[in-house]
Amino acid sequence: PENGACGLSPSREPIDPSTAISVKRENPKRPGSASFDRYEQYKIAMTAQQYLDLGGTRSDLNYDLGRGYVRIIGPEAAGIGEVPPKRKTAELSEANVSEASY
Repeated sequence: PENGACGLSPSREPIDPSTAISVKRENPKRPGSASFDRYEQYKIAMTAQQYLDLGGTRSDLNYDLGRGYVRIIGPEAAGIGEVPPKRKTAELSEANVSEASY
């Protein structure tokens, strides 16, 4: 991976360490294996860097991305470098009220 990258996205682009990720909570690895034990540690990660800090390896990340155990939900999910604009607090409050009202 490029300097500072954590691994490769499914499109083979380097993943920025701050990229938000979602890790499947149910451990799909074989119980008793080293990868099962690592997964138990990193499954709470919310960014690619946390994944590594919690014991996952770059190889684990690439494998898990390829198998769908980890999903990119950060800027790279919408396109590299694209971040949705922030909404004002009032807009968020109104959205939450209207979404909660069925």
